[in-house]
Order: sequence, then structure tokens, then C-alpha cells
Amino acid sequence: MKQGLKTVFPQIADIPVERKWAGRIAVTPEMMPHLYEPAPGILAGLGYSGRGIAMTSVMGRTLSAKLLGAPAADLPFPILPVTPIPFHGIASRLIPMAAPAMTLRDRFESLTNGI
Repeated sequence: MKQGLKTVFPQIADIPVERKWAGRIAVTPEMMPHLYEPAPGILAGLGYSGRGIAMTSVMGRTLSAKLLGAPAADLPFPILPVTPIPFHGIASRLIPMAAPAMTLRDRFESLTNGI
């Protein structure tokens, strides 16, 4: 991250990073949030794909509308069935390796492209 900041913003290269955040995000295949109703009257909105700040307000209004009786056809998100994630066992073991692999790729590109 620090090297990327220095590359993009060389004028701040000498300013120390005071705070940083890291965490997992829920990403859906469509990169759109999902609305589930696993049982009547129980709703779940999730999978904001890194856009949670903006999308949770829309989902909150959607959940409220549904709970207040709005027909599913009037909602901005379809109500989806809860289904297993294909290859979840394999994917859950491989995904943690993605970030280190991308870091190595970035370093390799920097070396080969002279950046």
C-alpha cells in the first residue's frame, strides 16, 4: 500500500501513514447485494462487494419496505433463494492466497516495467 501511494502521489511520500484498515468483504458473483428471505418475515441483505456504505442505505429502505408489506415485484433487489456456494470448500482455502499472490504479481510488474 505504501509503495502504491508513493507511486500515485509522490508529493506525500514522506508523510507517514497514521491509520490503516484491512478486513474481509462479501463479494457476490454479480457484484450486487443479495436480498434473502430464509423464512417468512426473516430478511437478510448482504454481499455489498465493497460498496457497503452506499448500498446499505438502499438495502435498508428495501428491507423496511418489504417488512411493511411491499410486494416483491416493487423492490429494487429480487428476493433470492439461499443456495450453497459452488466449490465453497476449495474456494475458501484458495482465496486467502489471492492477496499475497497479487502482491507478488505487482512487485514483478514493477521490476519488469521499471516502476
